Amino acid sequence: MALREKSDRDSARANGIDVVEWPFANLADHARYEAECRRALALGCVGKVGSPSRQAMIAMRCFSPVREEVERAQRMEVAYRAAVAAGDGAISVRGEMVDAASVRIARRAIEFEERIKAATAEQ
Repeated sequence: MALREKSDRDSARANGIDVVEWPFANLADHARYEAECRRALALGCVGKVGSPSRQAMIAMRCFSPVREEVERAQRMEVAYRAAVAAGDGAISVRGEMVDAASVRIARRAIEFEERIKAATAEQ
């Protein structure tokens, strides 16, 4: 779902709908397209519409989680599950507070990496 308005993006995300940022028409301005991708990511989007031949690799680089981010999310999730099983609601993992909300946010990196792996395996 491509949305421009913040309220629309927030509503979509609150309902479990992945938000993809609006297209960027200037196919020659790679630096600006990358800046637009990074802005969209900061706003919670999972991708940005672009030209497959000219902008796809930029978008992939911007929206793909880095290995360290995925490993951090996995550590948080494992530690939090163990804490919940022991009756705790919030814990510290490597000096960072981890609770249900932070695990839910971190889980997005794990899920995104899983979707990328599944999509590239199909090709």
